[in-house]
Amino acid sequence: MFRPTHDMLSVTVFIAYTQSYTQKIVQLVSTIETFATKLNGVVDISNKSTESPVKIKNLSNKILYIDDDIFVARALARWLRFYQFEIDIAENDTQAREFVKNNLYAVIATDFRMPGVNGLELIADLRALQPHASYVLVSGDMDESLAQIAAEIYKVSAIMTKPWDADDIVPLLERSVRDYIQRCNQAPLL
Repeated sequence: MFRPTHDMLSVTVFIAYTQSYTQKIVQLVSTIETFATKLNGVVDISNKSTESPVKIKNLSNKILYIDDDIFVARALARWLRFYQFEIDIAENDTQAREFVKNNLYAVIATDFRMPGVNGLELIADLRALQPHASYVLVSGDMDESLAQIAAEIYKVSAIMTKPWDADDIVPLLERSVRDYIQRCNQAPLL
C-alpha cells in the first residue's frame, strides 16, 4: 500500500499554495497595469464656466509614505514598487514637508505614532500644501474613536492597520488615487 511521506505532502501543499498566490498576483498585476494605463496621458477637467474643456497633464500617481520605522517603510515601498507604484519614503515630518513642497502626490500615507508629531497633525499640515491628495492614516493600534476622528475631523480617506493585509493594500491605494483624480476634476480652475 502506498503511503505518502510527510515531505511529499508538504511539497503538494506548497505547490497548491503557490499556484493560488500566483493567480492572485497575476490578477493584481493585470489590475495595476489597467489602472496605470488609465493614469498615463491627459486627464480632462471640465470647467463649467467655459465651453471647452481644459487639459491638465501629469496628474500625479505618486505615493508618499511617512514612517519613523524605516525598515517598515522600505518593506512597504519595495512591495509596492513590485506592483509598479511610484513611492517616496519620509522618515519624519520634516522630510515629509520637503517632499510635499517639491513633488505632487496622489496619496500621502502616514504612520500615526511618530516622534514629535502624530499622523493626524501631520495630515493637517500637509493638506494645506496639497489639498487634493488622498490621505491615509496607518496605525498598529487603531481604535474606533481614533478612526472616527480621522475620518470626520481630518478627512482621512482611508485607514491602513499594521500589520497590513497585502491583498488589501493595492485596492486601497487604487481607490485613493481614483479619489484624488476625482477631486482634481471637481476643483475650480484658477
